Amino acid sequence: MFDGPSTSLAIAQQMRAFGVHVVFSGSRSADDAILDALDEASAAGQYTVVSSDHAIQHDARYHRATAIDSEAFVRDLLRPPGADQSAPDAPDRDEKPEEPAPGETDAWLRRLGFDPDRPSDDTEWLE
Repeated sequence: MFDGPSTSLAIAQQMRAFGVHVVFSGSRSADDAILDALDEASAAGQYTVVSSDHAIQHDARYHRATAIDSEAFVRDLLRPPGADQSAPDAPDRDEKPEEPAPGETDAWLRRLGFDPDRPSDDTEWLE
């Protein structure tokens, strides 16, 4: 779940090809959308919520979903195959950052193979 409108249907389809279901929250916060999804899920225990927000982690666990800290999730993704899995997790943070650093969002979009200069709002597929 990402804050804001979808950047494009192509991005969501591309990520789905890797087994990831991407949802953009539209006009509401991603946190609210995550909580609603957990409330409405018939089998929330099958979900994994990736967030560094402790309130979201708590609510995910309350619904019996798995909660993973964002930094630990990225570290696991970037860990080379066969690397030591027993490395300690990063310490929890009290809050998530308010805003990304200037250019950070565009840099991540480019790293993931998307063009941040061509945003579009293709959220109708969510309904």
